[in-house]
Amino acid sequence: MASIVLGLGAPLLAAVVWGAFAAPRASFALPLAGVLAVKALVFGAAVVALAAIGHRGLALWFGGVVVLDTWVVTVLRAAE
Repeated sequence: MASIVLGLGAPLLAAVVWGAFAAPRASFALPLAGVLAVKALVFGAAVVALAAIGHRGLALWFGGVVVLDTWVVTVLRAAE
């Protein structure tokens, strides 16, 4: 039962948090540091979950892609 709750609840919570704080049209405006913290929390949880189920290589790859993508998007937005 707990795995079902986690399997459904964790992605739902991540989507709500993302929509409220990190989405381009977020309900609550945060400074850049806050948005980056929310993104780190959501994607960091995904990396930890991947590692916890035994996919350490995939977790490292995904974490690297997230860091690179976030850096590029942040730099490009700052240049606008």
